[in-house]
Amino acid sequence: MQAGKLIRAWRIRKGLRQVDAAEQLGVNQGVLSRWENGTFDPHARNIMRIAEVTRIPIAKLLSE
Repeated sequence: MQAGKLIRAWRIRKGLRQVDAAEQLGVNQGVLSRWENGTFDPHARNIMRIAEVTRIPIAKLLSE
């Protein structure tokens, strides 16, 4: 899943620190870090929130 790369690109584009982006996404910084590093994929329940906050289409977040 490329969600982590997309989330990281969004965060950098917005000039957000991981801790600030994590707060907006409703997770802790450690979870966001694992998403961005690709060691952990967002759960389905988080995909909707990520799409809402980042405006990244769900289909793009779920694509390989």
